[in-house]
Amino acid sequence: MSYHIVSIDDAQVSLSCRDGQLTCRVNGEDKPRTVPLEDVASIIITSFSASLHSHLLIEAAKHGIALILCESFQPVSILLPANRSTDTLLTRAQLDITGRTKETLWRRTVNAKVKNQLLLARHLAPEDPKLDELEAVLNSSHPHKEAMGARIHWGIFGRSLGIPDFIRDQSKAGVNALLNYGYAVLLSTTLQKLFGVGLDPTFGIFHVTREQATPLAYDLMEPFRPCVDWRVAQWVRKHGKGARTLLSAVPPSTDEAAAAASGEADRSPRSPRRSRSDQGLSPLGDGLSFGEGGLPGHEHRNPRRDRRGGALLPPRGSGTQTHDLQAVDTELYKMGWLLVAFDLPTLTKKERKAAHDFREWLKDDGYSMLQWSVYVRACVTFARQETHLDRLKSHLPPEGSVRAVFVTRAQWERSFVMHGQPTQEGEEPESLPEQILLW
Repeated sequence: MSYHIVSIDDAQVSLSCRDGQLTCRVNGEDKPRTVPLEDVASIIITSFSASLHSHLLIEAAKHGIALILCESFQPVSILLPANRSTDTLLTRAQLDITGRTKETLWRRTVNAKVKNQLLLARHLAPEDPKLDELEAVLNSSHPHKEAMGARIHWGIFGRSLGIPDFIRDQSKAGVNALLNYGYAVLLSTTLQKLFGVGLDPTFGIFHVTREQATPLAYDLMEPFRPCVDWRVAQWVRKHGKGARTLLSAVPPSTDEAAAAASGEADRSPRSPRRSRSDQGLSPLGDGLSFGEGGLPGHEHRNPRRDRRGGALLPPRGSGTQTHDLQAVDTELYKMGWLLVAFDLPTLTKKERKAAHDFREWLKDDGYSMLQWSVYVRACVTFARQETHLDRLKSHLPPEGSVRAVFVTRAQWERSFVMHGQPTQEGEEPESLPEQILLW
């Protein structure tokens, strides 16, 4: 199992491979950026001018890495290794989803979208009388919840910007054109990541499959549309009265991609039947984090809570049990760190060279120095440690002591970092590398 989705966004880059490392030379930088190929799941290239060495294409194929090439940030080509061309496991899983499951997934998607619209509306217009009505729509099980929520949301959105007669229409100019552009960017980003994880965007859960359409991307971007709304609102407020003059020069969008991204793509002809209340179903929007400047008012999860919203780890030093133990995230025990500690002799010149070469090899293989003579490397799975251990054994120095220990993510997050005297707890332990790397 690979981990990183590497996104190459810089204007001019050169990509190659050396010693099992993906190397990226950015124009103007002396030292290349590197990441082990075996930790890479896919490479997304949106750069305007990128050169690829043929050796990288071969090594990427050997490691089962997909290369997604984009034009204007829109994926236009996928290079897959031969041993993955017949891997239809994910596609079969998508095709085997039942109609009932699709309805459940779409209800959760709509719930997440309306919830995020409510959070944004509360921030933009905390005194608007329609807020209670929007909250009532969120808590209802009405089959047309999305349309009802959109009507209220856009009314609040327009009034908050001083445009009381605002109507969301992708064919109009002004604010609508800005929304179209933002949704097109969101669609491109969603498509990039879908291709990066190996999902076929032509199989959706609600939007209709048609020629050159990507229904799954249209489905998954729905909860994130309020993020675009928020950015547009920020821009309009920042420019104040001059915004309308600037917006009058923005033409409406006319291409099909903009229409699809703006929510005008074909929807499924089936009408969702009235069903049981969605109580007990966790909306997709719960726990979504939009980073700095993201969707306002959204409660971010406790950093000591696991990624899936399940088990909550008790605070350090706490002797009490928590009652928020709904599920166990197995990723906490599969992913982790391989810790290598060593004590090598350095009395002679030969011994010093062997110790130096060993440290340099550790760094080249993806390890980072935790402290003197202690190096760590992220492992995507527990099984991956066997690969790294075999490689470590083949590069051991002739003399000295080397110890390797695999520490799960759950154990690592419970570690302490202390400094000075008297003993004080310092910063949080290192986090696993980000899954998406932006270069």
